[in-house]
Amino acid sequence: ENRPFCAVEFLGDDSVAAVPTSWLNVTRTMCCWPANVTPATVVKLAQAQAPPGNAEEWPLHPVRVFSYCKTYKKAKRKATEGLDNSCLESTDVGEPDDGATGQDNTADVPVRLSAPIPPTGLGGACARAPPKRRAPEPPSSKGWSKESRALTSPLAERQAPRRRNLEAAEAVEATMSPFESEILKVLLDVRHEVHLLRQDTAQVLANQDQLAVRIAQLERANCPPDAPVPPAVFILPLATMEDFEVAERRLINPADQAVLKQQLSGLGGTTIVEAVRRTLERLLRKQVQVQFSICGRRGNKRPFRGTQLCTVAVAIIRSRVEGNVADVERAIGDYLAGAPDREGGRAERMAKKIRDTAMLSAQFVTVLPSSLAESHFDPNVHADILSNSSQT
Repeated sequence: ENRPFCAVEFLGDDSVAAVPTSWLNVTRTMCCWPANVTPATVVKLAQAQAPPGNAEEWPLHPVRVFSYCKTYKKAKRKATEGLDNSCLESTDVGEPDDGATGQDNTADVPVRLSAPIPPTGLGGACARAPPKRRAPEPPSSKGWSKESRALTSPLAERQAPRRRNLEAAEAVEATMSPFESEILKVLLDVRHEVHLLRQDTAQVLANQDQLAVRIAQLERANCPPDAPVPPAVFILPLATMEDFEVAERRLINPADQAVLKQQLSGLGGTTIVEAVRRTLERLLRKQVQVQFSICGRRGNKRPFRGTQLCTVAVAIIRSRVEGNVADVERAIGDYLAGAPDREGGRAERMAKKIRDTAMLSAQFVTVLPSSLAESHFDPNVHADILSNSSQT
């Protein structure tokens, strides 16, 4: 009750702050923090022990209380010492009062002191930013030593927390055994390395995000807005005349001709006839083959010569076997002429011929004169007659 202020560590981002105890919840594990408030305003609210507002303006964050103090300045000093040295006490017992210590020489900085990790989601961005420490000004004299110059280097700034940790360990070394003292130094070194790793990780992630944005910008800049889409492969064999007409329109484009040649490049064949058979079997179904002859003179068939597909087929065949255009077109014409007999067409044609012969034989038997005696009917003779009739 007599210590209204405390120094807390925010577990979410390894930052510390001096806050009134009224900002803590009942279990002292959560702390209210004003959102979107400047650091100076946070200091004034904390010194005045302003009561927290609603949950939206004062969200709760997980904390660990490591010191209770009578005044705000003591709590702020405890928070600063905890960030620098990790030598934290639970209370301010033995600490001099504000009047005994005189005026505080430290300026009022943002009340929440962040660790080297970049701030994430708690509070406003201004209230979260750690105080910037200005590097010491180099002496103007010519006798400026190498050691003083080293203090301003990035490496020296990164090693400064480690030196403070070692100095703090030496201060308490007299009250500890050699083993405990060594363990303390190791722990402080590990803590320092963890802070450095977090800094490096945050920098790597920031660089990665910048590179991703830059790569996306370059890709958009290098990609023309009207870049042609690569031609799609042909769906073979062509099953209908509609598919044939679509392919004819596509093959006007040389790029599509190259795509079709690539699709049919591995068919093989050692002779012109074999190469023609493999190529046309892959290109056309029987339903499309029967619509064509090489010159288009048989009935209502269309000429295959002169089509874009014929030109591509001849080029593909000649790339695999030796032969001139006339020989290849002659083999294509012979192949198209046999299209009706493919895919079961020959068997169907023979079955139809047998059915027609049987029907003709039945009709011949039914028209025999009824006056002709059965004894005068010679099966062998009349079988020859039926056979000759079916052939005619």
